[in-house]
Amino acid sequence: MIKKSYYATPKFDSSKKKFTVEHTVSDTVSDTVSDTVSDTVSDTVSDTVSDTVSDTDEKYWIDKGWKLSSLTPSNLFNEETYHVQIMDAFRTAIKINPKSIEAHLGLSAAYWNAGFMEAATESVDNALGIDRKNWKVWETRFFISLNMLSFEDAKISLEVIKDLNDLPQETYEKMLNEFEKRKKIDQSWSK
Repeated sequence: MIKKSYYATPKFDSSKKKFTVEHTVSDTVSDTVSDTVSDTVSDTVSDTVSDTVSDTDEKYWIDKGWKLSSLTPSNLFNEETYHVQIMDAFRTAIKINPKSIEAHLGLSAAYWNAGFMEAATESVDNALGIDRKNWKVWETRFFISLNMLSFEDAKISLEVIKDLNDLPQETYEKMLNEFEKRKKIDQSWSK
């Protein structure tokens, strides 16, 4: 059987000016084929079971929010319904665990992608109230500030994030380059 572990991480795609989800799937292999079939059937069934089954499962709601956000609106549901479903999934995760950084970042990404910039900022600020040393929260805050053309807020995020220990150097360099690029574009528009 192949057992899949699913992880979703929000990332800001500056070319699309939109948050996307980086999916990580790890596989654990087992010997029996019937387990694989069983897993496939149970995944299908669990997706159709009422959400009330998972009223206390924060990870279920976070995964549901990220899975929905990786889809695009279709003829099955309109864009408004699509965004509301994603936001509701992350809000439910936050109700279950108000200190969930991933749920707050997911909600922030959902707000951003729906065009609610202030709500996105508020959700990131809520995450900062939980953990001010989480570089992913500061990275999200940085990109929201940058895209709202709030260069002072983006600069503050850059100053804070550079001192965090677990920040990958390449992430910081990309942020710094994006800051300089956007600032130049804004200066050329201002002229």
